[in-house]
Amino acid sequence: MSVKRPGSPFSGGSEPLEPLDPKELQKTVKTGGFASELAALDSAASEGASGASAASSETMDGLRQIASNSDLSTPSEAFAAVRESARFMIKSRIKEKYREQEKVAEMTDELSDFVAGDPFLQRKLLKVLERLKEK
Repeated sequence: MSVKRPGSPFSGGSEPLEPLDPKELQKTVKTGGFASELAALDSAASEGASGASAASSETMDGLRQIASNSDLSTPSEAFAAVRESARFMIKSRIKEKYREQEKVAEMTDELSDFVAGDPFLQRKLLKVLERLKEK
């Protein structure tokens, strides 16, 4: 195993990460944990969250609060609620020490915009919010 070291001992210890390809990022969000988490939240919302895990329960509580504070019948508020919910779900999976970093905040905003703009993910998340608001 070899370790790539910087040329100068006074330079940074790590090289900047390569930016993710937007197509790869979209694939990760759609097929990765986000879409499966939405499916789990959808089933938990329809079943009354009886078998939800602690992390899922925290997510449900956060989404329930967003849903109750939003008018989901208005398209602009529904879009804002979906975006806020996506941001909440993404931030909840980032370690506390990284959440306030500028690059992480930018990434969270970009992913939230992507989720809110993607028809499949937007419908799925809006459906979860509507079910949570009914309860």
